[in-house]
Amino acid sequence: MEKELEQEFAEAERINFLERYIYAYYPPQKQAQDEKWVSSFSTKLKAEGVEELEAKVVQFVARFLEGETLDEILKEIEIGQREKFKKLIKVAIRTEWAERCINEYDLSIAENRESEYPDFIRV
Repeated sequence: MEKELEQEFAEAERINFLERYIYAYYPPQKQAQDEKWVSSFSTKLKAEGVEELEAKVVQFVARFLEGETLDEILKEIEIGQREKFKKLIKVAIRTEWAERCINEYDLSIAENRESEYPDFIRV
């Protein structure tokens, strides 16, 4: 029973640290604002006829994470849509970083080791 409590406490402590780590770089207020931007810009881009918007954003993020700059990616987007896409890509990059932190947490638990969270990606 005592060992179970110790494990529960250790896990709660690690989750607390993970949340503090993510929120230090990507606070809940920023996340909430980003959700509003995504909703607004996604709606506008779809209304402008952009097809497979989500798939395009995922592809752009993958290219960014492989080393392409945001400016290089944005060059292929129509001028009138660049700012909207830019915001969507930035939000997706921040979200990807947070997901990587969570995945690292899960992996470190499975491997019984200390977590090594990825550095925040600034865009």
